[in-house]
Amino acid sequence: MVAVQTPLGLLTWFLGDGKMNRERLKYSIKGNEEQKPKILVKEILQAASGTNYSKLLDLLDCNKWQTLKNLEPMREPIYTVIIMDHTFWLIYSEKAEQIQARTLVKNIEEAQKLVERLQQQGIKAKIYTWLDSGNLYYVVQLNGTNIARAAQLYPELRPALKELIQKHGISPRGPVTRRLIELSDSPPLLAQKI
Repeated sequence: MVAVQTPLGLLTWFLGDGKMNRERLKYSIKGNEEQKPKILVKEILQAASGTNYSKLLDLLDCNKWQTLKNLEPMREPIYTVIIMDHTFWLIYSEKAEQIQARTLVKNIEEAQKLVERLQQQGIKAKIYTWLDSGNLYYVVQLNGTNIARAAQLYPELRPALKELIQKHGISPRGPVTRRLIELSDSPPLLAQKI
């Protein structure tokens, strides 16, 4: 099928037979569910932005189009990790010289519930609002100290940290950065057989 080999073809399939999913691009071909990696979303959005297609979809306020646009993570994070059923993006803020982790939710209730669940594990998070194409979203964000706490509880976060630190050449400038670098160099412990 030639249509699914081009970004605009994938967009057409998704708008027609796509399934709304915040984690990956899903659609159906002849009754069989197909899943594509989220990395293709950027290509799809770039291809659409060069046409009147995106203007029309914005004008129609198409739910699937908005879902697709929200699959593209803010500031092109290097790595994502799932914590408590939410995808967190690891981001390095050059301006603040800090590592941050963020996830996006659609309502304040979900954001508050996630913050409370994180708090129960000793991880503090803040909620910020984000407006995109007239839609209001809520960002749950962790600072470096709380990313370190999360990396102790969720070792799958450590490879993401390592990749982010290597990409940006982050060196220890303080106790928080030093701790994040130490954690990134500690491989997750394998479960031992008893």
